[in-house]
Amino acid sequence: MSSCPFVRPINQPLRRFSVAAAALAGILALVAVASPGPVGAGATSAAASPSDRPAGLTPRTGAGWRTVRLVAVPKPGRSAAPSGGDGSREGARVRRPLDEVNPGGADVSDNWSGYVESGPGTTFTAVSGAWTVPSLAAGSPTGAASTWVGIGGWDTPGLVQTGTEVRNTSGYDEYLAWYEIVPQPPVELGRVAPGDQMAADIAQDGPATWTVTLTDVTEKTTWTGPVSAGIDGATAEWIEEAPQSASTGGILALADFKRVKFTSLAFAGSEAGSVTAQPFYLVSKKSILAWPSRYDATTNSFTVTYGSPPAGVTAYVPMPIGTVLTTATPTTTTVPTPNTSTPNTSTPNTSTPNTSTPNTSTTAPRASPGPLPSPPMGGYWLVGADGGVFAFGGAHFYGSGTHLGRRRGRVVAIAATPDHRGYWLVNSAGTVLNFGDATNYGSVPSLQAARKVPRPLPGAIVAITATADGHGYYLLGGDGSVYAFGDARYRGSCGSIFGGCATPAAALVLDGSGDGYWLLLQDGTTVAFGNAPPLRNPDCIDDVLVDESFVDAGAATPAGRGYWSLLAEGTTCATGDAADGHGIWAAFQIANIYPAVALVTTDGGEGAWVVLGNGEVQPLGTALSYGSLAGKGLNDIVGAAGW
Repeated sequence: MSSCPFVRPINQPLRRFSVAAAALAGILALVAVASPGPVGAGATSAAASPSDRPAGLTPRTGAGWRTVRLVAVPKPGRSAAPSGGDGSREGARVRRPLDEVNPGGADVSDNWSGYVESGPGTTFTAVSGAWTVPSLAAGSPTGAASTWVGIGGWDTPGLVQTGTEVRNTSGYDEYLAWYEIVPQPPVELGRVAPGDQMAADIAQDGPATWTVTLTDVTEKTTWTGPVSAGIDGATAEWIEEAPQSASTGGILALADFKRVKFTSLAFAGSEAGSVTAQPFYLVSKKSILAWPSRYDATTNSFTVTYGSPPAGVTAYVPMPIGTVLTTATPTTTTVPTPNTSTPNTSTPNTSTPNTSTPNTSTTAPRASPGPLPSPPMGGYWLVGADGGVFAFGGAHFYGSGTHLGRRRGRVVAIAATPDHRGYWLVNSAGTVLNFGDATNYGSVPSLQAARKVPRPLPGAIVAITATADGHGYYLLGGDGSVYAFGDARYRGSCGSIFGGCATPAAALVLDGSGDGYWLLLQDGTTVAFGNAPPLRNPDCIDDVLVDESFVDAGAATPAGRGYWSLLAEGTTCATGDAADGHGIWAAFQIANIYPAVALVTTDGGEGAWVVLGNGEVQPLGTALSYGSLAGKGLNDIVGAAGW
């Protein structure tokens, strides 16, 4: 219970941690920390709900739709200190005091605004709603705003919720989809964009199991999956919220979201015919920061607006809202087959590249428990220091990170998802962007904000390596620091061994056990961690000395019992099982005036492509040529990925 001197005492909601500020137990940087287990562990696909699941909560399917399962891995976020006030801009709004809106008192919250539905003896088993992702107003206070629907959480110990969040805590606007099982930290699902039409459904499957479904209707993407949550279901909510900082416990300033209209309100539960919904005002320092409109039964909607109500608007009495859902047999969700039409096999797919904010199309967790089959034709991506991406062969263009290259350091590397239907970009500051079906599991700046790693970094980021299942990745610093995200397991770094490493690190290569890796150093030596066995290739070390060169990149063999190292002048060295029948191509050397910057192997390891700084691509072994940027006048290609 909470009381204010100017209103009657009210029940206070559980506060949702900001996706941006969620504390990460599963992210490791120089120190190993155990990751929490997944919510609803053991689920391998988005299961169909029982036959008593309310109608209207079945995920959308059909041509062009992508359905992806929830990935229950807590996401990293940027911690932010409490605003110390309401975060409002001086003169931006006229703040009306609460007692002017409703002299008799009103239900308020210090971080929620919207409607909370309840009733005597009612236990909610489903809730749904729709909205449009808002865009932040120009000059918005630094903070966050979350739009969500949920069950529980009002004066109760648990809450299931899903929605979107917009934040500008890092100096630029970010738009995210998420879900949360309070008191666990929120889980980021992927990126959305302002103006996207969203639909959210939460339905109970059993005594402590629920199916959470969030759909980006605009981008034809549905996130869905089972979760475990023991809640009493006493309330259902449609809320706009100022989330809580996970690092400080304070409420973040409410960003100026302008307004959000909730539509298609629906719910199900016992005694559902006797419920009413109470409007709530978000209040700070006796001023209203956000307020809900009167519910419109003709359109089944209401709007939450940033700021205070205009003169003449007074509080509303509780009223029934939404549609009571009936029960029906659900439809099993299927995963549409991605489009694998004939790709471009000659010139790169850069005619009209997307240079806007990334992750506004098909950015979501993997569409099945394991990776989808690769497109039938091989291909590769090249990335420039400015974040521009160039696609060849069967590789599809999913977006560029040109603004990433302009912010806080040049882009340094690209890594592909296991099914080759998405990729990550990383810059020297450790900021990661995801495209296609790649999921963002975190970036170094979020660790710095949480004071888990120093600022500035001891060594700029030089490489990114995805885990075998694509549910995580490693970032490698030039000083040999290792930062593990998602299901990546930290097993050591140059800083964890006595005396450190003699020369800078160039690449992190995974071994086949899934619990170890090698760091390839520029002098040709290798350091093994975890289950990775110690390996050494004296010839490679000699090549570095004789040619006065250095190792610039590396790639693992298909079995993960060895690797290839790439020297800057184009020589490739085979170590471990890389020398056992895989690569007659490993002895090749390329005469060039541009440095070799990336090594991409074919899926079977019988061929590879060496990529030079000017965008020239040299196929080796069985690898086919799908084109290059040679002669285009470029000299800042920094990485490549493909199959």
